[in-house]
Amino acid sequence: SFLDNLSDLSEKWNDYLEQKSRLPKKGISEMDMSKIALLKSHFIDNLRRYHYSSLSSFDGIEISEESLLPTIDGFDMKFDSSASDGIRVIWAFTMALLQVSLEKGGNHPGIIIFDEPAQQSIVPKDMDNFIKSTTFLHTNCQVIMAITLNSHELIEIIDNLKPDTYQKINITGKAFQLLP
Repeated sequence: SFLDNLSDLSEKWNDYLEQKSRLPKKGISEMDMSKIALLKSHFIDNLRRYHYSSLSSFDGIEISEESLLPTIDGFDMKFDSSASDGIRVIWAFTMALLQVSLEKGGNHPGIIIFDEPAQQSIVPKDMDNFIKSTTFLHTNCQVIMAITLNSHELIEIIDNLKPDTYQKINITGKAFQLLP
């Protein structure tokens, strides 16, 4: 019975060794590496689309394997950006996360909420590019934007969208009110 038990343990040990050999050597799998590469690609494409201008070149941009956050020459990108470019980084990265998840079957919940994305006096052309980019996403997701329509340019951007790509909900008065 001891030999049978030892034989069973030996088989289990061989199974464990075989499973261990399939684990990623660097801590992340090849699939994870491809997702990180795609995240970087979408992030940089989005930065270009939204006219990020705090860098003269996008060559030094990486996605950290440890934190999965964007870096430039090893430093966090948000510290080297102007206020309006900081907003563009948030837009670009948030959108890239959703884009990768939709393309690679990730576990993103499929919803993004932007609260006043036009803050920091974003140039209307860049705001237009941002809003339009959300309408090109896959149908299995939803982007919600809370925007104060306080400029003619912003109203025009929204009104010029294809009607079947968005739903506009106007809130008059205060959005939150005391219950009677």
